[in-house]
Amino acid sequence: MLSCTSERKDLSEGNLKTNNSVKTYYATDSTNSNQSINKNIPTISSTKQVKNYIVKIIAKNPHDNKAYTQGLVYYKGYLYESTGLHNHSTLRKVDIKTGKVLQLIGLEPRYFAEGLTIYKDKFYQLTWETRTGFVYDFPSMKISDTFVYQGEGWGLTHNGEELIMSDGTNVIRFLSTEDYSVRRIIAVQSEGKPVMYLNELEYINGMIWSNVWQSNEIMIIDPYSGNVTGKIDASSLLHALDKSYDIEVLNGIAYDSETGKIYLTGKNWPNVFEVELEEKK
Repeated sequence: MLSCTSERKDLSEGNLKTNNSVKTYYATDSTNSNQSINKNIPTISSTKQVKNYIVKIIAKNPHDNKAYTQGLVYYKGYLYESTGLHNHSTLRKVDIKTGKVLQLIGLEPRYFAEGLTIYKDKFYQLTWETRTGFVYDFPSMKISDTFVYQGEGWGLTHNGEELIMSDGTNVIRFLSTEDYSVRRIIAVQSEGKPVMYLNELEYINGMIWSNVWQSNEIMIIDPYSGNVTGKIDASSLLHALDKSYDIEVLNGIAYDSETGKIYLTGKNWPNVFEVELEEKK
């Protein structure tokens, strides 16, 4: 099996990278507290203190351990997943309770699928180095459009108005859903230091949640300032996995906005976990 490390040796960033070294960006501080509170899920706050959380497992559901998870979303009772690797990339519909793949679309071998989101009954899927995004109709999952972007594609979500994209650096781009142009960018930082390798994204209660490649942490990011307001330690999930499987890194966040349920998984993980957050004391 192709390891995650070997697939991520080069973070080629188009105009966001020079001289083979990743350029980092810094953003000025801003806050917005006009967000409603949904259960105990963090919302935008004026405090600059980073809060730390752990995850509590509510349910442990089966998951295809051959799925190299790059993107995960919840929509209308099902999980939809983008899986990567050349010759193995897919878009799939998954039953949450059984892990059964109910619908699957394969990509051409040259594409390495990445982040996934669904906006106004359209799936949007990134690819890693080919700078090509695919748009699929719901529920047929037939390709209806393609789009291009600069640099690499890693994570993808939306805020109800814009697509939100990561590229493996500390930069997050906000894209128009009409022509995919970059409307603005933020540079993600924690206590003044850039947070690199931002990966799979989810927009939860007005905040951007991001996996960090090769890490068991999830960052909770203010979408205006780029400041990290919370860090989630999800390392306990690894202890709940069957070690006989050849598991890869934590990657995959899905959110059911109606119930507040949060789902986490990883590349080649045999399980998807429903979790709740508990603040570290």
